[in-house]
Amino acid sequence: VCLKVLERDNKVDRRYIDFLVRGPTSVIGALASSSSLSSLATSPSNGGGGGGGEQVEAAPDWLDSSVWSRIVALSELPDFNQLQQHISAAQKRWRDWYSCEKPEMEKLPSEYKALGSLQRLLLIRCMRPDRLAIAIVGFIKETMGPRFAEPAPFPLAEFIAESSPYNPIMFVLSPGADPLKDVEAHAKKIGFSREAGTLVNVALGEGQEEIATKAIMNGYKNGGWVMLQNIHLTRKWLLSLEKLLDSLAVDSEGTPRNFTPRTPRTAAAGAAAAPSAPTSASVPVVAEQTTTKADDSKSTKKAPASSTPAKPESTKSAKAPTTAAAIPPVAVERGPKSFRLFLSSEP
Repeated sequence: VCLKVLERDNKVDRRYIDFLVRGPTSVIGALASSSSLSSLATSPSNGGGGGGGEQVEAAPDWLDSSVWSRIVALSELPDFNQLQQHISAAQKRWRDWYSCEKPEMEKLPSEYKALGSLQRLLLIRCMRPDRLAIAIVGFIKETMGPRFAEPAPFPLAEFIAESSPYNPIMFVLSPGADPLKDVEAHAKKIGFSREAGTLVNVALGEGQEEIATKAIMNGYKNGGWVMLQNIHLTRKWLLSLEKLLDSLAVDSEGTPRNFTPRTPRTAAAGAAAAPSAPTSASVPVVAEQTTTKADDSKSTKKAPASSTPAKPESTKSAKAPTTAAAIPPVAVERGPKSFRLFLSSEP
């Protein structure tokens, strides 16, 4: 979307966009089909690539041949015609930049210090593709504004309300994401916390499977929330986890229920609806909530019966407190009905 906006405003060269999105596919394809890629990239006498027959510089010994072949392809674009020569002439400065932990945050060597943000992305794509995703986020912040690079908030409260002891919530994480803080914040609203033992967090890894199993069994028996992070690290144990959840997914009548995880970041695609049950069995209950019919009154409290006509309330007494309505008190339920399971995994 960002590139489309910039292209519409004629702020970028279409060739740069193609190189960033598709890579130097045409050049690399031609090199691979004609002869050995590494021999072409390291032979100073070879004439392919490099801007229509120009001599290809020898690859420095600290650069992989595949990286150098991308640099050769990039040299065909405006602003990069002399890139090979500059790298060969200032190898120490380019090597220092190439070896940086965060090269996208560092100044470029030589005449390339003044490159635009999109051109910098092309260099990152060629030389440090491992940093490209992070560099793209910075590019979007710089060109479109920070709010366009921030992850869209997901309605965790809604997913928790729709979940049940039989419907775990699964987070598919993007790099750097940590759902634990959000889960802790929502747990605090109903009186659950790690200090009280009603919120248990287990970072899965070697030797943590037994701890996770005990946490699930205790949570299902006594109530509470359990968070299992990094389940992708224990793939062999996932089958045992599935069997455990299936064994617990039995309602009061002994009817088995299948665990179906809900996925907040993918709008719960394919997730099963929460089982039919009273509100108190599946979601935290607001203390003022009653079971009166919707058309009885707009208030959640029943008016006391009285033979005396009600006096009109004064303006002062009719004013409703806004703070109390914003954060209603919650009745905490214990036992299996309050059990919730949260899972997190990388894609």
